[in-house]
Amino acid sequence: MQRRRLIFLASLVLSAAALSAFRWPPPEPLHPVTGTTSGTVTIDSSTGTGTSDGPFHLTVLGKGTLHNDFTSFTQTGNTFALTGTATWSTRAGGKDAATAKGDKENGDKVFTTFTTTGTVMSTGFVATTVNTITGGTGRFADASGTMTVTGPGVTVSTVGSVTTSTFTGTVQGQISF
Repeated sequence: MQRRRLIFLASLVLSAAALSAFRWPPPEPLHPVTGTTSGTVTIDSSTGTGTSDGPFHLTVLGKGTLHNDFTSFTQTGNTFALTGTATWSTRAGGKDAATAKGDKENGDKVFTTFTTTGTVMSTGFVATTVNTITGGTGRFADASGTMTVTGPGVTVSTVGSVTTSTFTGTVQGQISF
């Protein structure tokens, strides 16, 4: 009995020593994201779907293009809500792969899901979009964080149930990768 107790205590001490030497990896640092985006929005109010595309220039990501797929659009009075997915694609900048690897404009992508709320006005809209980062490619493969886009849009045309607008937005947030 004494021997079993001694073996048990010895294994507890060894386990504690082994765990005290273990170091958890440090948390990924949060990088601030600021910048601008703009583009064209097309929404079909009869199907509740649409897209938007345009350029961005952001800290951490550099320059690139943004593509949004709207999966749900609803409007009540002069307020609206959108949900969907987005791909923020950094631009390779014409550099070869070896040079671009360390460059923030290397063709990597950041994926997000988003929710937009806004107000319709006589000439367009004002909206706030909260993007939740769900990952990406390359150095952004394990990315997380949020980016909020705020800004106005101007209606360019309405044909039947399809409205096309242009938008400009200010981006602020944080990304970890």
